[in-house]
Amino acid sequence: MVLKDYLKEEFIGQRNLRLKINFYIESYRKTGIFKNLLIASPRGVGKTELLNQIAKNLIQSNNQPKKYILINGATIKTIGSFVNDIVIPHVSNNQYVTIALDESHAIESKVIDWLLTVLSYSKNNITSNTYDGIDYFFDFKFCSFILATTKVEQLPTAFTSRLKRIEFEPYKSNELISILHKNSTEIKYQENIEKEIISVVRGLPRYVVDIAKDIEKYCNLKGNEIFDEKDWVEFKKIQNIRPLGITVLEYQLLKYLEEFGPRSLTCLAAKLGLDSTTVRRDIESYLISHSLIEIMTKRYITGYGLNILRECEKF
Repeated sequence: MVLKDYLKEEFIGQRNLRLKINFYIESYRKTGIFKNLLIASPRGVGKTELLNQIAKNLIQSNNQPKKYILINGATIKTIGSFVNDIVIPHVSNNQYVTIALDESHAIESKVIDWLLTVLSYSKNNITSNTYDGIDYFFDFKFCSFILATTKVEQLPTAFTSRLKRIEFEPYKSNELISILHKNSTEIKYQENIEKEIISVVRGLPRYVVDIAKDIEKYCNLKGNEIFDEKDWVEFKKIQNIRPLGITVLEYQLLKYLEEFGPRSLTCLAAKLGLDSTTVRRDIESYLISHSLIEIMTKRYITGYGLNILRECEKF
């Protein structure tokens, strides 16, 4: 089977993910039913862009995309608000609509329980649930649900099992370079400097887009569209960009471990003025994934971590 690549023009990389999405878009165009999806991804890899591109390709018989509603899950606090703000105005009376619930882990648990019934399997692709004595029907020939989250572990298994899970793979260097070029089309990169730029974006397309736009601003101020090694050295100083894209807090954690030796998570949190969960989730995870620190009851800086710390101190 040869599938049209509906996402190729706008979505760089993620070939396997695109194959899955293209399969469901093609199936939708034949049957009118789009599989309810759960996009599980880290921050910054492009899940919101993926939501937008999927919705754009869910075409009705009039050759126009279905109405697209993008909602942050944190705003859905009660079943009543979900029904009154989403279901009644956008779903009732068989309206063609794609509902994207971003950060779905933040949806109130009672609403998640209500949606368990809505998203359950049905032979005729129609489900219903009751609120305040009224039955609300969901005909999936008209409505489609796409959920996305950065914290899939916070969603109940009974809920995620009702959705087809879609996951991102790590981006390859050449894909990140393509994203860099796409977002700074007027810039002429020289001396193979793109590889050095990509080394500090933490593998995240969002960071690539941000740095591409800042490079455009830099070249505009310089009055020259060429960006070379000398420019990169100056740009890093201006933007305070460290090796591997190490952040200020990550640098502080490495420095503290170097100076005072192995420390507990509680000790590190107190030193950084943060709670333990934030340190573990937002600071340690990147350092661990790049073998800069290790955990053996306490946190240790590795030899590689010391080398990177020395490089950071040059800035």
